[in-house]
Amino acid sequence: MTDTITGAGTFYDGLTPAARPVGFRLDSAGLTLFDAAGRQIEQWPRDDVTRIDAHGPVVRLAHRTGDARLEVTAPTLLPLLRAARIDIHGRSDARTRRKILGWSLAAAVSLVWLVVWGIPAIGSQVAALLPVSTEIRLGEVVRPQILKMLSPDRKGARVCETPAGRAALDALTRPILARITPVVPVKVEVIDFPVPNAFALPGGQVLITRGLLEKASGPNRIAAIFAHELGHVQNRDSLRRLGEAASLSFLFGVVIGDFSGSTLAIAVGRGLIDASYSRGAETRADAFAAEILRGDGRAPVELADALEEITRDQPDLGVLNWFSTHPDTEKRIAALRALGAAAANKTPLIGDAAWQDLKRICKN
Repeated sequence: MTDTITGAGTFYDGLTPAARPVGFRLDSAGLTLFDAAGRQIEQWPRDDVTRIDAHGPVVRLAHRTGDARLEVTAPTLLPLLRAARIDIHGRSDARTRRKILGWSLAAAVSLVWLVVWGIPAIGSQVAALLPVSTEIRLGEVVRPQILKMLSPDRKGARVCETPAGRAALDALTRPILARITPVVPVKVEVIDFPVPNAFALPGGQVLITRGLLEKASGPNRIAAIFAHELGHVQNRDSLRRLGEAASLSFLFGVVIGDFSGSTLAIAVGRGLIDASYSRGAETRADAFAAEILRGDGRAPVELADALEEITRDQPDLGVLNWFSTHPDTEKRIAALRALGAAAANKTPLIGDAAWQDLKRICKN
């Protein structure tokens, strides 16, 4: 390739829906993107540049292995790309087609539900109608996006795993799981993220952050929070939130005309993190946790103590703060304390050595 192609377009980083105006240069080295000040922000090797499907005069160029893309409104660009021997036939492998088709179908179903019941009711309908196998698959789809959003470099938050830490985590959660019949298989993991928090994802996935382990004063506090998140799993609350987020994403697509699978996955993943559970959902999860604790001879006040501990002196860290994902925390603490503080069993669920192993699980 001897000629250089330059121009202007719109860049999407594949992690957020935000559009960014950029300049570009395509030469023998590859595709280079620049911001408004002329600073380089991306460089893709020429062999990794491919075209993805677009309509009308819009040409979309993407990196073969990622979701980032450049959109250029220039119908005369295609002959230049052909002359430069860039893949202009589009990324149309079966996996990509299935992804786009699946999200398009989900969007269409969401529209029907929106017309009949309204967005608030859609989540409940999703949770009631979708089989467990579909919920598990949906959880697998949104999990990578959530891990990306929880990492500074957007490459994905690391899942922490050491043999001793894993054994301690299993020992801590096993007695709680033994008291229920899970609606979906439960998988609990620790992720390397500094903010104290825990998430219940569709499909039985529970993520506990490194920051939560660091701030908790003992294993029983983590067990109480896990019991609360397990209540969300049993009530399929995350699936309800996913249905609402998908519906809103579809409406967003109607407005801007973008129904790509990556955009919807990003919006749904962001919705699972950003959106607060309803007051009723939190109350039900608290009641579930209280019942689990009572069944082990413990007191609901353990969950109240855990909530109070992790929110104490917590800085404002935006949407990932425990306060934003768990509304009315003070009222919840008061309600849990009102259930009684007496507990016959105050024995730690795991010993101090195992607790230290768990706290070091991210230091491998």
